Amino acid sequence: MNCHDCGATPGTEHDHGCDAERCPRCRGQLISCSCIYEVNGIDRSTMATEHPEIYRNGPTKAMEAVFDAEIEKLGGWLPWTGESWD
Repeated sequence: MNCHDCGATPGTEHDHGCDAERCPRCRGQLISCSCIYEVNGIDRSTMATEHPEIYRNGPTKAMEAVFDAEIEKLGGWLPWTGESWD
């Protein structure tokens, strides 16, 4: 079965920002995990005061590049399995 959000077929990667994509680092829902911030040395609980631009606008391209490199070390992005994570 294709992904309900982005339409990825089993064995392929989700579209960036898909709500069903899992994080290869923590295995949680990618759009709500803190891994991109942790890998970049940012504490999500203090981000609003210590990094207000990131808090308002989300991760920067440089942060995404650091996170992508970390994901590559772990073997890359997780493909859609065709099964719901619920």
